[in-house]
Amino acid sequence: MKVQDYQNLQEQIEDIELNNNMQDYNAFIFWFIEVVFGLSPSKILDAICDGARDKGIDAVIIDDRERNVIIIQSKYERLGQRVQIKDSEIKLFATVKSYFSSRRALNAAIKNGNEVTKRLMKNAFDAIRKYNYTLELLFVTTHKKAPHLDNLVKNTFGFKENEFIIYDYDRIMQLYYDKMRDFTPSLGVYNLPLLDTDKLIIKTSPHKSWVISVRADEINLLVNKYSDNLFRKNVRNFLGKSRTNKKIIETLEKDPTNFWYYNNGITILCDQANVNMEDSLIRINNPQIVNGCQTVKSIQNYGGDLNGELMVRVIQSTDHEFINYLTLYQNSSNPVRNRDLKSNDPIQVKLKNEFKRKGIYYEIKRGEDYKTISKKYPSVKREFNGNVINNEHIAKCLAAIKLGPAIALRSGSDRFFGDDYHNIFDSSLSIYNCLSLDYLYDLIKNTYRGSGKRYYSFEKDWVFKNRALFYVLAFIYDSLGKDSNWEKDFVLFYDDPRREIKRNKFDRELIKVINKYFKYIYNTWDKVEYYNAYLQKMKTKKEINGKYKSDIKKLSNAVVQIFDDIK
Repeated sequence: MKVQDYQNLQEQIEDIELNNNMQDYNAFIFWFIEVVFGLSPSKILDAICDGARDKGIDAVIIDDRERNVIIIQSKYERLGQRVQIKDSEIKLFATVKSYFSSRRALNAAIKNGNEVTKRLMKNAFDAIRKYNYTLELLFVTTHKKAPHLDNLVKNTFGFKENEFIIYDYDRIMQLYYDKMRDFTPSLGVYNLPLLDTDKLIIKTSPHKSWVISVRADEINLLVNKYSDNLFRKNVRNFLGKSRTNKKIIETLEKDPTNFWYYNNGITILCDQANVNMEDSLIRINNPQIVNGCQTVKSIQNYGGDLNGELMVRVIQSTDHEFINYLTLYQNSSNPVRNRDLKSNDPIQVKLKNEFKRKGIYYEIKRGEDYKTISKKYPSVKREFNGNVINNEHIAKCLAAIKLGPAIALRSGSDRFFGDDYHNIFDSSLSIYNCLSLDYLYDLIKNTYRGSGKRYYSFEKDWVFKNRALFYVLAFIYDSLGKDSNWEKDFVLFYDDPRREIKRNKFDRELIKVINKYFKYIYNTWDKVEYYNAYLQKMKTKKEINGKYKSDIKKLSNAVVQIFDDIK
């Protein structure tokens, strides 16, 4: 784990601290509940009871959906991972379980507690004793975990799986990484029935894993419960009626007996799991399907009776690096693109969230394009109203100005989201960098729409213009410089409806310049060569600059003046 990452986590906690006027340790609890349970700020504030006379209880959550009570105790250390969790801290918190043995025991424990603690604990008692909710204790800290603590919790204090969970420094950092990759809050615990308990395979180290057989209809129930949230850690979502998916449906229909043999199965990643041999099920905490999305969604979409079985690998891990490699290698045997592998990258997720705040849907993952998602979820259509931008389009435009228009034209997404990814999508990239490109791209493209056969030497003149526009884009960016704030000024100007008249003037002036750039690119073109080959040569931009050096200089000055006028 990088020190910088922990500092970034602290900045998030400090933001919560300032926005809610609370102490840093309360802000840490707030951050934890928000990330793990996805509660609204008001519900989080109502759940926190940390303070004077809190009786060692920092927060109480009553989850009516999962029918359980979660009680949280936290220890926040700003430096992080400097000391180990103490046995005495675990022992003291473990006594909270005894509070629920009787009403008398609870009242004695909280007699001198603050009013918030009393209210929350009484509600928790009623949920457990009257309505049979389960009790879950969470010890949450930025301290590092001592190796013997699991044994202390299970064997000494007698807690069963998922009754007492410790979130130490490493696990907190895993939550941070998940948050930065836009993964859904924890999905809770799911009991997945399995077949042939005597034939399951268990691997105990370094990551505890199980290989089991599961009926297809049980997988259908799993995905029906969680829907697309089950695939947040996958590199892509369902791709629809592909050839492979049609074969999956065909096997379910015509040969379900052999489905187990023909299908590669699925892989479920989870925070924790354990097999209940007596009830023939595996209890999975926070399931995420990291391989097999096409199989699972095909099963869900199949309209007939589900009679087949399939192989399932369940892997327990909260190790950030291992999870990254697992997701990568689990999908490398199938036709997965580099863009898919970057779909959960923090830079893409950051841009997606920034675009969302601006009312724009940013497409970063196959199977989650706007057209597909808006049909499935009407709220998406209402929220974004057709305002969509695609990261492949942005990557090509960024490549044109950062790597050169020739590379943008002769390369594709595999390069942009592969070897050159961090050259194109650097960590400082903002939506203003992206939107300025998109707005100029549209303006340049609209310049020659309906202009007739101006570039008559080409059988399809629009093909030339669609490629040449990346050169125009690069020339404009060269004029304005890479280290200025013009991009944000330009986007804010273009988005301001009050400045429509001035924007129309801006468009007219810039279109004059754009047309001259097109003219110089066209006149420089070597008539012996096919236009596409010429525009894909690295020397082409230099040749244009060489032949029209003084004219390009004048155009560059004109561009600067036009953009200065909008400030």
